[in-house]
Amino acid sequence: MWKKIAYTSIAMVATYLLLPQAGANKNFVPDWTFQGSSLAAMRTLGSVDWRAENGEIVGTPKTPEGGWLILDRPFQDVQFAATFRCTGGCRAGVMLRAQTSADGIQGVEVALPEGENPAAAFALKLDTQGHEIKREPLSRAFGTVRFLAPPSDSARAGQAGGPPRGKGFGRPGGPASPANSPYTRPDYAYRPSEWNPLEIILDANYLRAWINDGPEGGSTNGQADEEIAKYGPVALYAGGTGEVRFKQIELKDLGRRVIPHEEISSRFRMQRINDFYYGWSAAAADINHDGITDIIAGPFYYLGPDYQVSREIYPSQTSTVGTQYTPAMVNFAYDYTGDG
Repeated sequence: MWKKIAYTSIAMVATYLLLPQAGANKNFVPDWTFQGSSLAAMRTLGSVDWRAENGEIVGTPKTPEGGWLILDRPFQDVQFAATFRCTGGCRAGVMLRAQTSADGIQGVEVALPEGENPAAAFALKLDTQGHEIKREPLSRAFGTVRFLAPPSDSARAGQAGGPPRGKGFGRPGGPASPANSPYTRPDYAYRPSEWNPLEIILDANYLRAWINDGPEGGSTNGQADEEIAKYGPVALYAGGTGEVRFKQIELKDLGRRVIPHEEISSRFRMQRINDFYYGWSAAAADINHDGITDIIAGPFYYLGPDYQVSREIYPSQTSTVGTQYTPAMVNFAYDYTGDG
């Protein structure tokens, strides 16, 4: 059973600024952005020289084992974004839910690419000095639901390590572009010694990560149950023999829900046509031949111009957004009878 943990803060530490506007990343509006010049409120473990420099956090390892910089605000469900650059022979990573106990720290780590090695996700345990005790790869995960169930025994036996990359819906990499496609597929590859955008989401027990706005090989998508870690701050890692830099560091507390006032253009009106989840998309057509466009979505069509009256096309069944896919994925409208 997944348990939610409430957290209330009455003061903001000086190393963060509360920003209501969108930050450097393209995908979410952060609650906090690092813009400080001091790391005094943060905690360090291991052998790394950490410093703040022009809004960046810089880590220079003193030994190849390296160490951690633990930020000062704990989270359960969290979205993290930064841009990082790893030079020389450095190793870098990010740990979420860095939970402290008498034995040390445990959490969910995204190990960033190193040479030919792609990024990967682990359940990580450290001792009180920051030395690594145990590292286990997370079970692979795919799809868009929040809560991941363990695979069946047959699936586990047949697909050890998860499905192959780029195979099937919801798989990292996606389908290959047609030979005659007018579009060039974006290059998501990690660029050594250059700045690379990074985004990580840990929501319920599902970890997802992207580098350069693309899925990082699928090995960073994993199942992170509460036995691994429940609640704790984000931590940055530097190791190896080079320097790692993080800038534009942004965090969003996914447990904090804010409903803004709905604002729309004066040229539009907004109307909710259904309170339940029946379909992924909608189509438009004149269903009843009255010259007014109607809406078709899932098992219903909604009659214009006010779209307040709907009729069932086939028996309707709601789906649970967090754990199920609705069977009505794509809706199309077509004149099947040929009468216009």
